[in-house]
Amino acid sequence: MNARLLRFLCVNAPLLCASGMISTRVSAGVRQLSIEELAVHAEVIAVGKIVAVTSSWNAERTEIFTRVELQPEEMLKGAPAGDRVSFVQPGGRVGNLASAAAETPSFTEGERVVLFLVPRRNGQLGVMALSEGKFSIEQDPSNGVDIAVRRTPGAGQILDRVTLETLRSRVLAALGK
Repeated sequence: MNARLLRFLCVNAPLLCASGMISTRVSAGVRQLSIEELAVHAEVIAVGKIVAVTSSWNAERTEIFTRVELQPEEMLKGAPAGDRVSFVQPGGRVGNLASAAAETPSFTEGERVVLFLVPRRNGQLGVMALSEGKFSIEQDPSNGVDIAVRRTPGAGQILDRVTLETLRSRVLAALGK
């Protein structure tokens, strides 16, 4: 079993077992989840702008976590508890110490994104399937159209590149809307 699959299973095993997806990922090796699979299994799907990225220690000071807040422009699935969608992921920087978790996406204040979020064991939301649940919204310089781009963390290899409208349509179709 390769390291990426092992990390995926450790983070997402409860969701995968409940959804029946674990057998297809293991038997076929690691494959990227489709937009439709993300849509069906995510609890929250939001389009919006990152407005805060804050790292801190856990209560025991053994792990660093980063809380990210998104100001939603549109909710495709689920509803925020307030005027923002907040989620947590492992890793971050506190003072001179940094912690990183492989395959987790990074976020920058002001960045526009589409996020597919699921609840974690602690009840807080997290990005689905590590980095696979994050699409950055970029403008096509030739025509100004919003493009949703999914990349591998670090290397930045493009996994998906579709117009935001196409992504929205595929999500809504997968949800039967």
